[in-house]
Amino acid sequence: MNPFAKKVAGQIEQMWQCRVLRASHGKLRQVVLVMLAKEYAGAMPVLLRVAFPGFQDLSRPMLTGYATIVWSGHMVCDLMDRDGIIKRETIYGSVDEFIGEVRRLADLLKLNDKDREEMFVTLQKWVVADRRINHEGRRRAS
Repeated sequence: MNPFAKKVAGQIEQMWQCRVLRASHGKLRQVVLVMLAKEYAGAMPVLLRVAFPGFQDLSRPMLTGYATIVWSGHMVCDLMDRDGIIKRETIYGSVDEFIGEVRRLADLLKLNDKDREEMFVTLQKWVVADRRINHEGRRRAS
């Protein structure tokens, strides 16, 4: 379902997706961009133009895929560098660091419970694997 369908720019500006995109910076903005692109691929051109009037195109370096939590607890994701070469990079040193940054953004924006929950559910979809669990089902790192 496309939550942006049949909405005008003023309505889209008030949606959590646009507010989070606009308020995020640095690596968190990169995460938000790829997370929203994976969840709302068809709506991204409209969302980007509403969030950033005059938007033309995304610049590199940029995240390009889903995240994985590796055995050490680091969050890694594919990153396309300025030359178009894709390599696996550590995005966050721990899940707690990532969650803390996302929570601070949600607090800053004063997202209501429904929007906060939707944002975290969407972010959970971006993390596709947790490799901290060993072959016995025990957690290796936090």
